[in-house]
Amino acid sequence: MKFCIILMLWLGGKTRLSSGSFADVYTIHIKQPPFKLAMKSIRNPGTFAAIARELEILLVLQPHELVVRYFGYSQQGNDDFCRVNLFFEQVDGGSLSTVFPSDHHTIPGDVIRAIALQINQGLAFIHKFNVFHRDIKPDNILVTASGVCKLADFGLSKQVGGSRSQTHSGFLIGTTVYLSPEAIQTQRYSKSSDIWAMGCTFQWLLTGQNPYRTISRDMNMGDTLKQIEAVKTGQIHLPGPPWPENIDFPPSQAESYRNACFTLNPIDRPKAGQLAEHQYFAQLSLEDQRSALKAIVASQTRET
Repeated sequence: MKFCIILMLWLGGKTRLSSGSFADVYTIHIKQPPFKLAMKSIRNPGTFAAIARELEILLVLQPHELVVRYFGYSQQGNDDFCRVNLFFEQVDGGSLSTVFPSDHHTIPGDVIRAIALQINQGLAFIHKFNVFHRDIKPDNILVTASGVCKLADFGLSKQVGGSRSQTHSGFLIGTTVYLSPEAIQTQRYSKSSDIWAMGCTFQWLLTGQNPYRTISRDMNMGDTLKQIEAVKTGQIHLPGPPWPENIDFPPSQAESYRNACFTLNPIDRPKAGQLAEHQYFAQLSLEDQRSALKAIVASQTRET
């Protein structure tokens, strides 16, 4: 068994936060000094090498305010059958999809700006290290009690070296309704793929809807594959979704920002750092809007 110092300080109890196909996430309590951590417990990853990439990426990106803090790992078993526990800071606000349930909208316009700006700044940071997140979506953006938005879950991420600017997986990686056209059509991923997913996340913040209206989270795999095949063969075109109706703030700059994220040609799609300087974010007091987001998180926490 491999372990980090956290195991020596762990009081032993744990509370399940979520459960997925391959991993469970728990809150655990540390005794000295007393505080909480999140533990991602990966069931039977096959070989430790399968998650070594995630650990390497996490170490490269530490520490940064807009990336979830990683503290270490433990491993039980052997390469044929094992359980790996990853230890992270506990982000009490939860994910964007927790803070803003699907029936939430509307979110105040300036709060949306503050969220979008922080995600852009976080992407600009990881892209400096040639890290592609490859699964940007509301579930993977965590919000602290102080209104800071952090990129999380780097399990599908990839770091490339040298002059490489994209990866070719040969299969779909990520969450279908947040995939870029080039990812769906060619299974090629780049920093630009993260920007498209940022646009999808922005669309969700505005409306609670994903931009692929022909594909839903509840759709069975067979129907999803039919829709993906229709995209590949050109039967369904993805020019970017229409501007949502009934938005409670002037849409011109927001629409310009969103359309920039949805630039069809990935080569022409703006970089994260460029988008962080977009006019949409002009005169935004990030400190004030983090305070507004903090109040929303506090309200949501009280309700639960």
